[in-house]
Amino acid sequence: MPLPPWKKVLVVDLGFLGDTVHSIPAIRAIAQTGARVDVMTTPVGADLLGLVPEVNRCWIIPLRKPSPPPWKNLGTLLAIRKERYDAAISFAGSDRNLFCTGWSGARERVAHLTGRNAWPSNWRLTRTISRRDRGQPVFEQRLSVLRDLGWEGANPGWAWAIPKEDEAWAKRQVSSPFLHLSISSARFSTGFGKKRLKPALWSPVPDRGARSHVRQICSLWRRTGGFKTFLIPFPWHVLPHC
Repeated sequence: MPLPPWKKVLVVDLGFLGDTVHSIPAIRAIAQTGARVDVMTTPVGADLLGLVPEVNRCWIIPLRKPSPPPWKNLGTLLAIRKERYDAAISFAGSDRNLFCTGWSGARERVAHLTGRNAWPSNWRLTRTISRRDRGQPVFEQRLSVLRDLGWEGANPGWAWAIPKEDEAWAKRQVSSPFLHLSISSARFSTGFGKKRLKPALWSPVPDRGARSHVRQICSLWRRTGGFKTFLIPFPWHVLPHC
């Protein structure tokens, strides 16, 4: 059984950068059915999704710690409702994701429930998907949500449309094996290496602004054929050239 014949799909992805990385295979899988895929995401998520050819449009919602309540961005939500999406899908079960999915105005409003939620958050959902196996990588859990909805495809993985100037930059930087230090990692856990996917998302390379920052790491990842992830004691993990 394939996915429903949706023409316009909204993916609600209001997490931090790692959440967006894990959502990309599922976003690409939806797009490959022929649907137009828009994503409701954060500013840094939009930077990364701007490199994904299958993403038609990003609706940007500010996100910080502590996160603003979802009703702080009602103007954007009202504009989304006017789009009359066939479906809105949230792969993460935070209250803000569920609230925005439920009030998106989409005909079908689907969410993956990943924890306890306040009842107003899932009040307007038309379908919920039970928690996936947490032993799987997060991107696999999100593809599993699509399988529950009828999708039967293979994992499409990640793909980046890297601007030529960033490809050229990476070519100039990488002429021998190198280490990439991700100093944003403040916790040490045995599952961390499995869940922190390529590309690494913060870098000690010269600061050229947030968008260029993301492009640089994606460009290096493509240039070197990908990274392998290793952990060293708090607070860094190291990504050597493979």
